[in-house]
Amino acid sequence: MDSKSFVAVCYSDLAGQVRGHGVPRDGMQDLYKRGLPWPADLAALTVFGEAVETPWQDNGGLCLHPEANAEVTIDFGNGTPTESFVLGTIQTSDHKIWGGCTRSFLQATLDTLKSEFGLDVSCTYEHQFSLQGDGRVGAPAMSLSALRREREFASTLATVLDNAGISLVRFGAGLGERQFTATTQAKFGVSAADSAVIFRQLVHATAEQLGQSCSFAPLASLSDQNGIILGIDLFDDGDQVTHDSTKPHGISTTLGSFISGVLRHLPALTALTRPSILAGANGSASDNAEISMLQKTSRQRAPILINPAFRTADANAREYGFAFTHADATACPYLQLGALLCAGLQGLREALPTPAADALGGIAVNGSMNGNCDHGATADLAAALTALGQDQLFANLFPEGLLEVYTTVKQAELATAARLSPTKLGEWGQEIY
Repeated sequence: MDSKSFVAVCYSDLAGQVRGHGVPRDGMQDLYKRGLPWPADLAALTVFGEAVETPWQDNGGLCLHPEANAEVTIDFGNGTPTESFVLGTIQTSDHKIWGGCTRSFLQATLDTLKSEFGLDVSCTYEHQFSLQGDGRVGAPAMSLSALRREREFASTLATVLDNAGISLVRFGAGLGERQFTATTQAKFGVSAADSAVIFRQLVHATAEQLGQSCSFAPLASLSDQNGIILGIDLFDDGDQVTHDSTKPHGISTTLGSFISGVLRHLPALTALTRPSILAGANGSASDNAEISMLQKTSRQRAPILINPAFRTADANAREYGFAFTHADATACPYLQLGALLCAGLQGLREALPTPAADALGGIAVNGSMNGNCDHGATADLAAALTALGQDQLFANLFPEGLLEVYTTVKQAELATAARLSPTKLGEWGQEIY
């Protein structure tokens, strides 16, 4: 008997989880037209799977519409069953944008940047994750031997990524035990965030295929602090507008205003770009060495890195305009990128000046990850949520109800996390991320 092929229609929600339902492959054409019924409360689950109260009333009228350009089939070519999934957008029954949809929020922000300033956005991601299981012992940090031990994983991952339309630019060992860093080629617009969602799923699938497991959790161990770096570039009619050789450090006026907006709203922004419940969830950070280390690293790390290649005349060497480092895989990629663009958009609207190099604090221009970093950001989610509630920018730019529900979801996650021991929470984080 032939097995029936299924496709999982998925959505990246406020908790950064990918949830969905499987449907028969032979019913997909109809589903692309009408969508999959999707109750509003499914868009407001915590990372623990708990539903929170929302102001949303859908009356059964919401549908998850698969996006044809975000469908992926995983085939390892070894006779094991293939897996297919497709990312989607939540819409109303009459195909209108629904304000609670994370993917639509990012698209709306991109549209605003385009309409007001003529700008298109490209984004590349540097992902960090830790491989676990199969009894292997780690090799020296960032060593060739560490990479050699995982050559089958790296080769298999590169193949499935290629099949999904995602190019792997770099892959290497990190500082932590069995920690690895992977950089993907830049994509424009919503496709960039799509690629981040897809990348994580393909890493998990590849690890499982090879008898391992992996985690993108921010705290894999005291030495393994996994994060994400977003490399952002801005274009006007195809021309890069982030570099100006006549300006200090090659930072154009446009880029200067953009990053000034990011820095101004950074304390609130981090509630959306790295909303980890691990830091600050169990009382004083000093009670937990790993949490204390994460918060110390957060204070030391410059949130903005200016590409060192800006000092060269070779435009081809510039993979991105600037990098944003205060991000991790606990965030929904659509909210993460969308919120970052909201802050930059406001900087452009106010024509904020480029911060002086000796007063940047939150910007590193010499290729180093560290800066003076008196930027006011914190790795404590509760404090970041307080800052988010006090920053009117996000209340103004987010669709009605979205920020309120997001905050409720995160506060519920913190409440649940506070009832767990640090050890239990850490183990759980390894599993869920």
